[in-house]
Amino acid sequence: MLGVDTATASVKIKTKDGREFSVPIANLSPEDVTYAKAKWEELKSGAPASAPSATPAAPATPAAPGATPPPAAPAPAAPGKPAPPRPALTVLPAAKFKIPSATEYLRSVKKVRPRLLQTAEGWAYLKSMMASDPVMTKMLENIKASGEKLLETPELTRVYGEQRSTVTPGSKAIYRIAQLGVLHYMDGDPRWKDRGVKELNELCNFPDWYPDEAEVTADFVIACSLAWDWFRDGLNAQQVTKMKQFISEKGVDVLVAHLDGEPPPATARGQQPGASDTKAKPKAAPKKKEEGDKEPEAADMAVASAAMIAGLAFIDDDPAMAKKAVDAAAKVFGRGMLRFAPAGIWPESMEQGDVVMDYAVMVLQSLRTAVGNDFGFSMLEGIPQSGAARMQLVGTSGQLFNYGDARSATLSRKWVSSWLAGMHGNPGIPAVTAGAVQGPDTAFLGLAGFFIYNNPHAAGQGVADTLDYVVPGGSVAALRSAWNDRNALYVAVKGGDNNEPAAQLDIGSFVLDAGGQRWAVELGAESDRVSGAKPGGDRAKRYAIYREATEGQNTLYMGENQKLDGKSTISSQLSTPERGFAIVDMSDAYSAAKDTLRGVMMVRGAQPYVLIQDEYKLKGSAPVIWSMHTRAEVAVNGNKATLTQAKQTLTMQVISPEGATFTAEDPPEQKEPLGSLNGVKVLKITLPASKGETRIAVVATQAPEVPAVPLMPLAEWTPKK
Repeated sequence: MLGVDTATASVKIKTKDGREFSVPIANLSPEDVTYAKAKWEELKSGAPASAPSATPAAPATPAAPGATPPPAAPAPAAPGKPAPPRPALTVLPAAKFKIPSATEYLRSVKKVRPRLLQTAEGWAYLKSMMASDPVMTKMLENIKASGEKLLETPELTRVYGEQRSTVTPGSKAIYRIAQLGVLHYMDGDPRWKDRGVKELNELCNFPDWYPDEAEVTADFVIACSLAWDWFRDGLNAQQVTKMKQFISEKGVDVLVAHLDGEPPPATARGQQPGASDTKAKPKAAPKKKEEGDKEPEAADMAVASAAMIAGLAFIDDDPAMAKKAVDAAAKVFGRGMLRFAPAGIWPESMEQGDVVMDYAVMVLQSLRTAVGNDFGFSMLEGIPQSGAARMQLVGTSGQLFNYGDARSATLSRKWVSSWLAGMHGNPGIPAVTAGAVQGPDTAFLGLAGFFIYNNPHAAGQGVADTLDYVVPGGSVAALRSAWNDRNALYVAVKGGDNNEPAAQLDIGSFVLDAGGQRWAVELGAESDRVSGAKPGGDRAKRYAIYREATEGQNTLYMGENQKLDGKSTISSQLSTPERGFAIVDMSDAYSAAKDTLRGVMMVRGAQPYVLIQDEYKLKGSAPVIWSMHTRAEVAVNGNKATLTQAKQTLTMQVISPEGATFTAEDPPEQKEPLGSLNGVKVLKITLPASKGETRIAVVATQAPEVPAVPLMPLAEWTPKK
């Protein structure tokens, strides 16, 4: 580091090969900022400053406050340039975190543009990275080719009807503006700015922004806020006046109403102020409640994030609108960020957490560029862990642990991992690639997200330092036999909270990968065309549906659904190079039993295997069914089941209780509009009604012979100190 430019809020650095360039302070991690401050004092005083440790002491997965991280089990190095060493992190405990007030968010916004996602210095830094990074150069070429396709396409037009997918006009608007913004600052051709102004103008000519679907409205607000920040000097006075009013009435007012639990105002539909709104209340609006008695859901976080970004964009052009937006957002955003604690996992599902983190990262990055800091959110317990969680909750088959109402088995917003790597170090993800040319109907940030958030940690190959992801008190655990091996074994299991509106009654459910295949599958969400399937409605009706009910999960069924308010966490865990395990305390989920535990163990080595062990004490006499859903072909022979899929074989064997056997059955017939379950089999162990303590233990392996597995009570899995 050579110096600090206080006028541009950047530091000047010199690389080993002699190149010099400036890095915006907003692009530095908190630890880099600390080092830069010390180095700056050294440069001013002449006293030596201590350099950051070359080998950070913090693990890739920061432990929850007070917890001991698992021992390292390094992954084999992936080919390519390695990522820089991960920085030592100071995680802020959730219990002690002070959520900023609305006034704090807006108090110190810098009245310069651009200020959302990147400053002028930030864009210059990204351009300097390209000088020595051929991947970034190729990435920009792909973005430019995508932009050329966009120029051949008309501006976005309104599509009528309910928006059922994530690819909506709003999400397409974000994509278009993001690509045009990158090209405007990186390429400089005036065509990109001209088209950005045209897209913004057309969006503000829509009759409305889907006021009954606040999440879609949120995407329009984000797209227009970015366009306003990046292309503001291309607007004339008439456009400025018209667009401010439109964005306020059709966008921000809808977001504020949603966050306050109110229907959208009449002006959001083009009616005059004070007119009677005869439309139904918005489908996504929360019931009006006192502040603080409702945990923010994914939809609320999308809306709050959009309102926050609008506030940062418009504070100098329309202070009243900005304050109104941030006042509403501040009641939700901070409380929502706390929900990632302790393990970096959003309670509704990993899929919904991907969505929430995408919106949240846009806010945090914009706070860093517009205000100069993110008020500690990037170091808030759960956020530093999120990057590792996103990596670890993807199995060796390449599929996500898609529990809950997930509709996909992949993370769709992978650029988020690049930003997290820049803040907390690369936990083990591969280096970002140049991607491919995208069409004009792509949704959300797309390739521009990877470019805007690119940094040395994301650009290098990461190396994971543990084979297991288990945080005591967390809701999900994942174990694997090896990294960088598609044929490795992988198992993930969940606890969670059945009271979450989008939850399925799936405490204890698991997925299992081996040989590049997923053997134990999650069925995902039921079609929202099915009466009662949508979260937030009649829960008795929702949980009579097979996919949502306990019977449709890979867990224990004790003659009835799990309790609707049942909660479960990881109660015990261990990770060593030889084995890893997690124990889920499911006691609160079942009325028919007490002390109900599920232990999942991964035993590594030349012929690894997975052990799934359940222990419970029935209060009365009830039958118990152990279930696992699979799309493999299943052949059952007594206590052994042979599963075949894509020329791979998995053997499962019941080793307890003695005499227990497998059956393979079809799930219940699903008639329209229920989603099809064709090709799904249910592997079951059915135990007759009995009282008292019971242990069910099942081994899964691809080894030629099922190993002899010594059984011990779950209480003895943890070695005595």
